[in-house]
Amino acid sequence: MAGTSDGVILYPVPLEALERWWPIILPFAEQMASRFPDDWPVNETLRQARGDYLKIWVALDPDTRRIWAAAGTKILIKASGKRVLAIRWLAGKQRHRWLHLLQELENYGRFNGCTEILIEPGSRAGWQKVLPGYRERPTIQLTKSL
Repeated sequence: MAGTSDGVILYPVPLEALERWWPIILPFAEQMASRFPDDWPVNETLRQARGDYLKIWVALDPDTRRIWAAAGTKILIKASGKRVLAIRWLAGKQRHRWLHLLQELENYGRFNGCTEILIEPGSRAGWQKVLPGYRERPTIQLTKSL
């Protein structure tokens, strides 16, 4: 499912093409690793993508062949049976070029029976300002050093 808007397309990287695409995705994976080193080290992102646990998407300008963003998603099935499209990680630059493609991920989720889209915990609070219709779900996260 590839979507397009304003010349930039949302392209799902096929599992069989992941190794070929990885050098292009790597800077985005490194960006995520620098923000969330305990959650998304580069080798774990690649491992999950290779294992088909994490679906990788790129926001691609087909004319210039430039990648503006990359994302990793997973369809989660809750205990109730409810299907949720989770955006596990997202990294990019110049978001005005690609943020509108989030609608394509929403369509992908609907097509796959998801009734909700979730931007995973650890996402930056600033996203709420630029994502109309999204709301923060208050949660408490406790941690203790051992």
